[in-house]
Amino acid sequence: MVNFDEILSNLGVEFDAVSHTYTKNGNIIPSSTYIVNRVMGNPFAQETIYMRRAKEKGTLIHNAINKLVLRGEKPSFPMLEVDNFIRLTKKHNIEWSYSEQIIYNDINGMEYAGTLDLFSVKNEEISDVKTGSTKQLRKWQIQLSLYAWALIDKFGLKVTKGSILWLHDDKAEYISVEILSKEQIIEVLKAYYEKRDDYTKIEEVALKTLNPTAIEEFNATLDTIQMLEEKIKGTKEKIKTEMEQRGLSQIRLGKRVISYVAPTTRESVDSKKLKSEYPEIWNKCKKESKISSSIRIK
Repeated sequence: MVNFDEILSNLGVEFDAVSHTYTKNGNIIPSSTYIVNRVMGNPFAQETIYMRRAKEKGTLIHNAINKLVLRGEKPSFPMLEVDNFIRLTKKHNIEWSYSEQIIYNDINGMEYAGTLDLFSVKNEEISDVKTGSTKQLRKWQIQLSLYAWALIDKFGLKVTKGSILWLHDDKAEYISVEILSKEQIIEVLKAYYEKRDDYTKIEEVALKTLNPTAIEEFNATLDTIQMLEEKIKGTKEKIKTEMEQRGLSQIRLGKRVISYVAPTTRESVDSKKLKSEYPEIWNKCKKESKISSSIRIK
């Protein structure tokens, strides 16, 4: 087993749990989470009551999993997320070796630190536990890759697989994640250290419409809509499957009439090809339409 504490001590790396700050020989080091948020953008940087409660619940889940992995202790009260963690771990035959482990790396003078959730020496797999309602796969991939290269560079561990264990309420999913190459990670670090603009950055501004109370209500509404959309999607899929199996073309469910639409093919025009290869025809056939301003929410 790798002695992380000894390696970190020799490097002069420390972590202050109160201020959640990483330092090396007294100098503050940016965390991997901070780097990812600065490079990729963090549209809701101002913490709300809703976000704080979600964060507190996430911390509770992480602490419970940490005790389970390190000491085999199960929570004293039922925790569905921990039960799902155990189920996913068994399903994918993973033997965890480390949990909540501080890491550090220095690539070409660009330093960062962080706390990885889980690592398996046997499976050569690094994993992060995520408990939020929204999947942020690209950000998660970058963060996990930063951890992976720290394990490889500074702690001599072999990492060949990455994964996210998404545990949100009753939802549980094992998401396989490809570890980014070192060249890709260097580009991310350069984007942060050089304050480059070639990565998407979302401007953080204070809007009257998005005061703390409004943000809380807005996030709660979006989460509810997302939950309902996922539920509707699942129910529609079940209905479609049964209608196919029973050969039903139309049914009535209360005030709703549901019709089965059989698979078919659709012809369309490749507008990009038409525009580039037949510009005269494109100019004759194109039609301009006014599009109202709008916003996109991710």
